[in-house]
Amino acid sequence: MGPSNLRLESSNLDALIREQLTELRAGRVDARRVLLLGSYQRQRACASLLLGLDTADFGRRLVKVGLGYLFLLDRRSSLQSPDPYYLARSKGTALFDALAAGDLSLTRDIAEKSPAKWTEGMEDEDDFRYMAAVASLAEGPASVTAAPALDELKRSLGGAASARASVLLAVQQRDHGAFEEALEALLLGWANRAEKARKSSVASPYFVNIEAHICIEGLALVRLARQHGLSTAEAYPFVPKEALTVPELPARPSLWEDLGSS
Repeated sequence: MGPSNLRLESSNLDALIREQLTELRAGRVDARRVLLLGSYQRQRACASLLLGLDTADFGRRLVKVGLGYLFLLDRRSSLQSPDPYYLARSKGTALFDALAAGDLSLTRDIAEKSPAKWTEGMEDEDDFRYMAAVASLAEGPASVTAAPALDELKRSLGGAASARASVLLAVQQRDHGAFEEALEALLLGWANRAEKARKSSVASPYFVNIEAHICIEGLALVRLARQHGLSTAEAYPFVPKEALTVPELPARPSLWEDLGSS
């Protein structure tokens, strides 16, 4: 996709973000809307990086994804007829956005307030256990909950291979070789997902043309590895060097701030 088309899609995302923020400001808060806003902000963050290597805007927007989800978690009990599907822990991928932006405080706030129980029938147990294990590892190398969380993840997998689980185990064990191998497998899975989306007639163009080029989950896992003292490469497929050099924000941006076009 050329720069002019990317700018056009970025402008479209700006409009979609403003639309969802207007609804939230008016008090029309529901889980699906918040998750949709997060998806748009994530894609707009990726556009900022792809268009002009704007690492500051990339980081701010990822933080805003996390803030939006935290806003939802804080109001979960007051939602009218909430759909448990959208409130399942595995839907809380904003945890990756906060971690990818390097905001460990926000990462831990999201982790602390995320559902502690598996929403049976609404999410796969291994997806729930995976998110819980990421949250535990994000507490840092001294985490006392990481090992039990990983044990629960392995149990839920029932012996099935999982690049995600292998990445987390390598981080916990500080095994550089195992981490590199598992991350390569995870990013290959991302490449396959992106290719499948490109061939689909129903896939979101914002995913296909923008988000598919940057794997936020992979970025978050590289940051997690570094947090635990593993040496990593400067960049990986779908994890560009610039994405790993996001400047520290002086303060958290307001959830309601319209960042506009960059």
